[in-house]
Amino acid sequence: MYRIPSALSRISAARQFAVRQYAKDVKFGPEVRALMLQGVDILADAVAVTMGPKGRNVIIEQSWGSPKITKDGGANPVEIRRGVMLAVDAVKDNLKTMSRPVSTPEEIAQVATISANGDKEVGNLISEAMKKVGRDGVITVKDGKTLLDELEVIEGMKFDRGYISPYFINSSKGAKVEFQDALVLFSEKKISTVQSIIPALELANQQRKPLVIIAEDIDGEALSTLVVNRLKIGLQVAAVKAPGFGDNRKSTLADMAIAAGGVVFGDEANLLKLEDVTLADL
Repeated sequence: MYRIPSALSRISAARQFAVRQYAKDVKFGPEVRALMLQGVDILADAVAVTMGPKGRNVIIEQSWGSPKITKDGGANPVEIRRGVMLAVDAVKDNLKTMSRPVSTPEEIAQVATISANGDKEVGNLISEAMKKVGRDGVITVKDGKTLLDELEVIEGMKFDRGYISPYFINSSKGAKVEFQDALVLFSEKKISTVQSIIPALELANQQRKPLVIIAEDIDGEALSTLVVNRLKIGLQVAAVKAPGFGDNRKSTLADMAIAAGGVVFGDEANLLKLEDVTLADL
């Protein structure tokens, strides 16, 4: 007994599985490259957010089980900074072993000439300036009004402090306070009351000279009185905070007083009061 229909159905089913499935869409040229680029961009956008020291997580869907959460990771910025600082210290130590001090005027001129792009005249001028003011001296470079390079030496001191209030400015160029032959009052303590500075103001008025007050601080009615008199009657006065802190400020004020030919008020050693100031103290 033969069952032909059944055999035929099996052959027909086998043919269906044996048939090759061909693509329905066939594309060429720029269109294909654009589609490929679109797929690459999708993948790149997903991966890009995971990169770097602050990369974020992405979720990948899987055909089975829970989705996978992952990130690319990256270097810790704190560790990178620590490594950079260690490298800087190592380079500095190596440079110190390779370097040698520059002491003679000839060596200073050579270094200055290199810094001046090979201009020997400028290098020699800088060497001469350092020879006159010393290693701790202040050298300022300004644009001149002539065609020649000039060296000007000004006797005095420079410290890193400025006027307390902008109302003391008396120069329209550069927002500066400029006085000639001024009296200088030094105080180790804070000045808050106007009564403590009236004697010094009267002496300055009698001598028709400007007054510069350098103290730990100046505030309250003392500062407001100075500002009002500066604005209303043109009082030539300026208040400046003393440089430094603690014992260093005491020593700095003492050095400044010696250089200016004055004394420091409020010092526990001399017990001088601001109310007892004399012309010789300024």
